This record gives sequence, structure tokens and C-alpha cells, in this order.
Amino acid sequence: VAKIGAFIGAYFFPILLKSLGLSHTLLLTFVFSLAGLILTYIAIPEPKGKSLEEVSQEDTAISEPSPAT
Repeated sequence: VAKIGAFIGAYFFPILLKSLGLSHTLLLTFVFSLAGLILTYIAIPEPKGKSLEEVSQEDTAISEPSPAT
């Protein structure tokens, strides 16, 4: 997902720069970065108080598909 975002940003930056100007283009990139920060903070739980093993087990449990019943 990050590489797709980087490609989109690199592709559209010159277009936005030409049409909006430098200050508005940088403001728009700031807004998208801030939105990404907020969504990341909401979507990823804080592992405070958990050991590395507990966090790894949770990550493994999420990534492994459950058997079909």
C-alpha cells in the first residue's frame, strides 16, 4: 500500500504543483499526511504493557487464515 501511495504522490505532485502552486500543493500533502497519521493511530492498537511474544502471537493469529468449517 505504501508503494502505491508513493507512486500516486510522485505522479500527481508535478501536476498539482503546476495547477495549484507550491504552497497549496504542500498544504494538500500535509492534509493527506495528517489523515494517514490519524487513521494509523485509530487503526493500530497500542501494545503498551504487552511483551514482544504476546504482540507477535496476536500478529500471527491475524495473518493466519482460519480453517474452513
